[in-house]
Amino acid sequence: MKRGAALAAALLLVSCASEPPKSLVTPFPPVTKQPLPTPGKPAQPHAQEPMRGVWLATVSRLDWPPVASVNGTSPAQRIRQQQQSLIEKLDKLKSLGINT
Repeated sequence: MKRGAALAAALLLVSCASEPPKSLVTPFPPVTKQPLPTPGKPAQPHAQEPMRGVWLATVSRLDWPPVASVNGTSPAQRIRQQQQSLIEKLDKLKSLGINT
């Protein structure tokens, strides 16, 4: 029994390597710092703000356009209603802090 334990311990020690195995996962590229803005050059606006977006589903009029604009009498009326509806929806999203 002691001989088997000694053999197992010897195999365990032999299997240990001084270097870790190479990763099979592709590493991320190194991160580079953004240069500081130079005087006289405008900085990029909102570079540090988080991006928040929204998806407007137009399939089956789930989010846009409204049913009334699809059933309008003239093309000009439908276009005007759809534009107004989209402007109202975008203004509402802007007021909620959605920025894309």
